[in-house]
Amino acid sequence: GVAGITIRKAYASISGGALNLANASITVENCIFADNIAWNYGGAIFADDWSNPVIRNCKFSGNSAAYYGQGGALYFDQNSSPVIEGCTFWNNTADQGGAAYFVDGSPSITQSTFFNNLPGVFYLGAGCSLTAEKTILAYNRGPAAAVAGPGLATLACCDISGNHGGDW
Repeated sequence: GVAGITIRKAYASISGGALNLANASITVENCIFADNIAWNYGGAIFADDWSNPVIRNCKFSGNSAAYYGQGGALYFDQNSSPVIEGCTFWNNTADQGGAAYFVDGSPSITQSTFFNNLPGVFYLGAGCSLTAEKTILAYNRGPAAAVAGPGLATLACCDISGNHGGDW
């Protein structure tokens, strides 16, 4: 796994500014991802090919998917289903999914905070079934709602408020 490191100002020409995962089920914990850029997908982390990482107690700030980008901090595709626990996401930007873009899979988010991401927080593709519990989605910017896209979102005990594009 990856633990206790800071990755700042990393750059990828296509995907995963800081980490690029394929068929990986690692634990990433107590890390800081700040000001990383991917040209298209996942400013901080890109994962595909059945990747199922656990991302715990991490901070994601100022990451960007820059050019027609998807997932300012995170991008997951090809049945990848992350478990995200106790993380904070703020000031991340993309064209879709300010904090995260989930194409498909079953991502799970618990006790995390998302604020000031642009546009909105999550974009869910048609094959995605997101579960979020005890999570805050507040004061995110842009035209997108906090949760956008055709995918399914199940939210339990979450605080959703003040999002510029709407709370849902």
